[in-house]
Amino acid sequence: MRIFIACLTILLSISSALAQGTVIKGKIIDQNTNEPIAGATVSAGSDNTTITNVNGEFQLTVDDTYQNITIVAEGFASQTIFLGGKTTLDVSMNSSKGTQSGGSVLSNDDLGSQPVTDLEQSAQGRAAGVFIQNSGGKLGQGAKVRIRGGSSLTGSNEPLYVVDGVPLTSGNQSDIDPSTIESMEILKDAAATALYGSRAANGVVIITTKKGKKGFKADVELQYGVSEVPKKLDLMSPDEYRVLFFEYTMRALLAGIPVDGAGVSATNLGNLLSEENLETWYTDLVELRNTAVSNGETQVSYTFPNNDELTMSTNNPIFRNTYNTDWQDLAFRRGDSKRANINLSGGSEKQNALLNLNFLDQEGILIGNDFQRFGSRLNLNSQWSDKVSSSISFGYAHTGNNQVNEDGNDGNPVQMILLPPGDAPDPDNNYVLLVRSSEYNPQTEIYGSTYFETTDRINGSASVSLELTDQLSLNIDGGLDLLDLSNERRQGPATQEGTPTGFSQLSTSKVTNYLFNGTLNYSKPVGDNSLSALVGTAYQSSQSEFTYKSARINSISELEALSENDPSLLNVLVPGSAFDFLSFFGSVGYDIGDKYSFTLNARADGSTKVSEDNRFGIFPALAFSWTLSNESFLAGVAPVSFLQLNLSGGLIGNTPEDDFLYRTNYYNIIYGDLDGYRLSNLGNAGLKWETTQQFDFSLAYGLFDNRLSGSIGGYYKYTYDLLFPTPISQLSGLSSAIDNAGEMVNMGIEFDVTGLIVDAGDFSWDASFNISNNKNEIKNIGGQPLISGNNAFIEGEAAGAFYMPKYLGVDRISGEALYDDGNGLPTSDYDLAVSQGRQVVGNPNPKFYGGLTNNLTYKNFNFNFMFQFVEGIDLYWESGEIIANSGYGLYNQTSDQLDRWYAPGDESSNPKLNPALETPNPSSRWIVDGSYIRLKTVTLSYNIPVNFGSLSVYVGGQNLLTFSDYPGYDPDVSYSDPAGGTFAANINRGIAFFTAPQPRIFTTGVKIGF
Repeated sequence: MRIFIACLTILLSISSALAQGTVIKGKIIDQNTNEPIAGATVSAGSDNTTITNVNGEFQLTVDDTYQNITIVAEGFASQTIFLGGKTTLDVSMNSSKGTQSGGSVLSNDDLGSQPVTDLEQSAQGRAAGVFIQNSGGKLGQGAKVRIRGGSSLTGSNEPLYVVDGVPLTSGNQSDIDPSTIESMEILKDAAATALYGSRAANGVVIITTKKGKKGFKADVELQYGVSEVPKKLDLMSPDEYRVLFFEYTMRALLAGIPVDGAGVSATNLGNLLSEENLETWYTDLVELRNTAVSNGETQVSYTFPNNDELTMSTNNPIFRNTYNTDWQDLAFRRGDSKRANINLSGGSEKQNALLNLNFLDQEGILIGNDFQRFGSRLNLNSQWSDKVSSSISFGYAHTGNNQVNEDGNDGNPVQMILLPPGDAPDPDNNYVLLVRSSEYNPQTEIYGSTYFETTDRINGSASVSLELTDQLSLNIDGGLDLLDLSNERRQGPATQEGTPTGFSQLSTSKVTNYLFNGTLNYSKPVGDNSLSALVGTAYQSSQSEFTYKSARINSISELEALSENDPSLLNVLVPGSAFDFLSFFGSVGYDIGDKYSFTLNARADGSTKVSEDNRFGIFPALAFSWTLSNESFLAGVAPVSFLQLNLSGGLIGNTPEDDFLYRTNYYNIIYGDLDGYRLSNLGNAGLKWETTQQFDFSLAYGLFDNRLSGSIGGYYKYTYDLLFPTPISQLSGLSSAIDNAGEMVNMGIEFDVTGLIVDAGDFSWDASFNISNNKNEIKNIGGQPLISGNNAFIEGEAAGAFYMPKYLGVDRISGEALYDDGNGLPTSDYDLAVSQGRQVVGNPNPKFYGGLTNNLTYKNFNFNFMFQFVEGIDLYWESGEIIANSGYGLYNQTSDQLDRWYAPGDESSNPKLNPALETPNPSSRWIVDGSYIRLKTVTLSYNIPVNFGSLSVYVGGQNLLTFSDYPGYDPDVSYSDPAGGTFAANINRGIAFFTAPQPRIFTTGVKIGF
């Protein structure tokens, strides 16, 4: 916080000479009504934006009158206009008929300067119908994005990302620098996604990067940030843990569980146990032990008030827990980040170019976790004649990620919170614990291992547009996406996996994706009406190569040098896959005056992922819009400036995740000296497309001269022919086979509003708000639930519902945990509760979510802040099974476990310490409310008056405040084991298992324009 205040002080103290530039004045009106549009956003780049007043008027100072400006208004199609030297500009905007429910648009202002490694994080909470959930605080780890809920149980539910017309094939989006993006449009409904076919089954994120302008212009942004852990768990202090250790030992002795060098003669000692007595007895025992040691004795005896007697070795770990270690301070650190972004653009009115260079060097809050990214992009645009234009976009990105393990895997720094605070590591002996040397310490794994991942990505596209006649045009474009990923992992001899010689693994993945699109567009006015049509084809070819090898050696370079036939290799895998996609599509639109619009889309998609008998699917869509504000019956209704009803419906197909699921596949397996093949899946030549019927409605509105605008709508998505594992005879070698055997429904409501609240000369204030809900329900999977861990697919429930015994509290007499036995009766028999009483105890899907953004401008100052919220979501706090569970494993516990059951008659929600507890016994006890409100971003900037270009400085913050009852680090989390693949990501949801939080980040930066 001191850094933030210091930066703010510097910011407010800066002054300079008077600004130079050209003022562009203009007015924005509705093309159909000639009414002014208030609240429209007019921008010339990400750092130069204004809003139209109630009369639709604006003023914008630019340093170049030969550049593009962008105009965005709710309910209207956005426009990008070339100034061409003009200083006055009147713009007529056309209502974007038929698409209001179809998408959300985010600008560079929303995305550009946030200190995040992943694009998804910068969009969180900013678009209705888009739920983004982080996977943890590890750098370079992609978030989970769900647009109007998931539509598949076994396949990917991630949206399609399209960068300058090129679909990205795989990987998270950490290789995309948000600052290079001009806009990001999120398509959601069946009609809007029709042009992308089955690839758009889960929605489309269309990313448009920045383009060049006339004349030379250079923009530089430099940013520095610091990050910290936003919250520390309230764990037991060393003294509190020592008493817990003592009680744990006493209960073990009283239960007849052997404790080395200790014994007790007990009658009714268990009835005397209490927090106060245990503290007193432990203090007295330590004093007696110290006296015994000074006298050279190896045993100590202690007599309790009821004359029961305890004997114990003076070397028992109870007495040696004398250290005071804050393991959270060792697991987390303060990280810093450095980011640079350079844009060079120039050209003439007909040819222009933009070159972007960007760099990010970020240190994570987890020890050992670092991330670097370097990227570049070149965009060329040419207007060769009045009828011919072309564009080329080429991008390259390299990332390097020093990773650490996470969640339940060895070497996760967060697991240090398990260690006793009275113990300490020995850095001179591989961080072995000084007291309980046989216990696992994550530091041994972290400092004895390397885990490095690199990616190289090339993404490019080229397009040509030909105006054949006044009514007919042809667009041809092609693209490529090349992804090269390498993962090196070495575990030293001191680690659990590497002992005694070390263990090294190397994997590579290469994905090559080519595509071609051609569209013929036709448009013609028909009196007061208009007709438009297009036909086109799309082709995509993708090839993937994967290699993996491992050996018990302590060197990646030595592993690389081993040939495939070397006997020291433990595993060698060289699988590959490929698929082709071919589509034919068409669209017809007809506008009747300024009131009605009809659009019909149809696609024939073919994919080699589907069997030959069902290779092609037909997917139509229909959209209708009615601009009610142009009807006579709304004329003169003062508050209403714009009102439009939008309806759409259609079919969307989805292909299997695997390339060859319809045929029987095998994979290579090596066991000792034996090399062979194992059945992977049974083929099914009858596999069909997963198909979603989607219906959407929305009402787009503008009120009070469009100072208040937005939309409200809803949708219904019914997915059938879901690919799902169905039981088969195990004589086949497998227990299930994939078939089209499922049905699922998603339905929800979305609302968003943008308002120009104040427009008073030097001061303006605008705000936007969105809120959405989605209800997911599995309708049919053959009547039998599919259970994975503590989540399940169950008919009538949400996908991934939590399925486990229901916790009923604590038995006052015995102190045992109680569970529902399946008949509503309490039982302490956990195995009975599992076999008879498992039930749905929570839903990992939120009831609603959204965000609130405020933007205030006073003269040269701008203050922007955004709240993000999620309500009604359940999380499975799996960490609590270990750190808040009856002293399980003698791990450190959260401080609320001090309020536990001690003796008969006690009332507590926490059971007694239980040395006999061998498993954590998952139950609804750890299903917790994951709702939260978060101050997601804050930015204060100042445009410094200068006699050149532009200069602005800013300070900002991210994840500054979180309001939540969640007991763990961060409620914005959903872990699934990466080894489980897509299926695990779909079913094992809402899990928090030693997952690092999103960091609290403070930034300061400067933007310079020439």
